[in-house]
Amino acid sequence: MDNHTNSQNTTELMNQLDRLLTLLLSVPESERPSNAAYYLAKLARYTINRGADYPMIASVWSHGDFEDLTEEEISSDRARKLFALIDRTHNAEIGINWDVLNAALDVY
Repeated sequence: MDNHTNSQNTTELMNQLDRLLTLLLSVPESERPSNAAYYLAKLARYTINRGADYPMIASVWSHGDFEDLTEEEISSDRARKLFALIDRTHNAEIGINWDVLNAALDVY
């Protein structure tokens, strides 16, 4: 791929991210941590501000990960509370891992 095509693709990606961010910000879920819309909006904002080729990494944990740790069914509401707790108390030196998810389950 030549530089011109790469530049066009990057510009189109940034335009699509901008449209996605506009759409995400129109839904109330994008304002509440622990919802996919919130984290998608956060990632879109970050990419728009830094650029599509900015080096980064992101890990995704989901509702089902809690259910993998326990034999009980976890409601969506409880999963949101668990993720909100993890988001509020996040320690970058520890990160988010199975132990952190287990600790959150002990609280809620």
